[in-house]
Amino acid sequence: MVASYLLPRCILAASLLWAGTAAAPPAPAALPRPGQEQYRRYRGQVAGRPVLVELSFRRLSGLPKGHQLDLFGRSYDWVTGEEQTLRPVGLFLPASPLTLGVEADPGQWPRWRATQPLGPVLSGTCKASPQAPSQPFALREDYTGAVRYELLTETTAGGRGLSAHGEPARAYVEVTYLHLLGPDTLRPALARLQCPGPARRRRARHPLGQVASRQDFATVYNQSLAVTLNEQDLLAYGTYTVEGVVDLRHAQHSWDNVVYDLRTGQPIDLLALLRPGGPATVQRLITRELRRGDPAFAAELGLDAELLPLPDEGFALTPTGWQATYQTAPEDEPNYAYTVTLTWAQLRPLLRAGTPLNRLLVARGQRPVE
Repeated sequence: MVASYLLPRCILAASLLWAGTAAAPPAPAALPRPGQEQYRRYRGQVAGRPVLVELSFRRLSGLPKGHQLDLFGRSYDWVTGEEQTLRPVGLFLPASPLTLGVEADPGQWPRWRATQPLGPVLSGTCKASPQAPSQPFALREDYTGAVRYELLTETTAGGRGLSAHGEPARAYVEVTYLHLLGPDTLRPALARLQCPGPARRRRARHPLGQVASRQDFATVYNQSLAVTLNEQDLLAYGTYTVEGVVDLRHAQHSWDNVVYDLRTGQPIDLLALLRPGGPATVQRLITRELRRGDPAFAAELGLDAELLPLPDEGFALTPTGWQATYQTAPEDEPNYAYTVTLTWAQLRPLLRAGTPLNRLLVARGQRPVE
């Protein structure tokens, strides 16, 4: 996955988000196991506005021991949904105070310098640039209207065969699972979201591994998962599946985006939430956005007279709205993709009354559709 985290101005409110007397510093986060991606969700305020920060913590393989631990995430304004990606500045050391910067900026500015290591509380100072004054910030781990989870990536080895280059290689199946944690594992409505136990997961991967083992070529089946939204009792994630021969540059790939209402555990078909005629309007909107954003790619897709088709994999639900990605065929060289976003302001007139998306509309400063 998925997934779409600092704010551009990074002027953080000094007010504390919790009460109480001084306590011992929190212990650093427990280290993730191989194949485990930990998730932490924080709430705070920026210039009197609420902000949400999500951080993922994992262990990478094939790197020197001191470089295996990886931290990444995003921050977005709770009202506008505007987001930026975050990375540690320098080498990430989980027992040391955390410093985060914006990944897209060459100098990783703005920067947040916490006085604590990664843990349930993060507070310190933020600077928008080297010359800017320091501003205080405070964040606290919070899962209100969301789920606690971890991502588990597991691999089953298949038989030996040949790579796309004719060299000896081994087939494998790799799948990432969404594993709910804590009280959410006890909610009956969320049972369908929970991944199977370890034994069932292995059995489900076994047939894929057997197919891979019967090929002359060593084949790969890799399904990753990225959460795109976890708030307002809505959970959205996308799966990305790649199938092909080891080292084959142009493998077959597919996407699937799903949305769940955490209050009922039921999946949500986003297009079914539109008023009559809404899907056709969405087609016109996404075609217009792509024509404006990348006229050359739009011409390559033949959009002078045609409309973009609605995405087969469904729309990704994100803090800023609905997203769809269109790209050239895998065999095309170079391969190219463009992501179109429909904002909540664009979507609101198209939505039926009383849908679960009302919760997001209100959070993003829009009036609910009633």
